[in-house]
Amino acid sequence: MPLPRSYATAEAFRRALEERLKRTSVADRIDLNALRRRVSFDRLLARLFREETVPWVLKGGYDTGVAVYGCSIHGGHSPDGAASRVRQGSGC
Repeated sequence: MPLPRSYATAEAFRRALEERLKRTSVADRIDLNALRRRVSFDRLLARLFREETVPWVLKGGYDTGVAVYGCSIHGGHSPDGAASRVRQGSGC
């Protein structure tokens, strides 16, 4: 994982982020706006779930592609079972 970078201004950060999103969009053939939405929502989730115990529950279709603490809730596991394993600290 690369080290975090520092940017002189918020605008410099935004430009760097936008360039990275564009490169990823082209390389992975993902719609740029969909990628922007995903990154925005991922960052929101990271803030909401940064504490070890949280009062939040992720509902809806978005949980399909979400990884919680490095544990994908898919790959043969039910979302309820994965959430239970994460709470217990037993991994996936």
